[in-house]
Amino acid sequence: MAVDMDLEQGRVHVPNLDIAALGITLKGNVAASRLNAGDADLAGEVALEGKDLGRLLQALNQPALAICWIPSPDRCGSMETTGT
Repeated sequence: MAVDMDLEQGRVHVPNLDIAALGITLKGNVAASRLNAGDADLAGEVALEGKDLGRLLQALNQPALAICWIPSPDRCGSMETTGT
């Protein structure tokens, strides 16, 4: 996984994010700028796949994301999710 960063400029770019651990896969791309300012910019796309993601996100104290993996297609609006 390549990471292009300049912390002095407050810039990070991860064009091919690909992490797999404990049966969970995180893929996507992330770009951030002005990290050292009060109005940082963050853009990108991520896909999270795995079994029991709702439980994992609850354990990580992320209830707003965890609800997206509870079986019900309308719970997250336009948010794309993968997993159960």
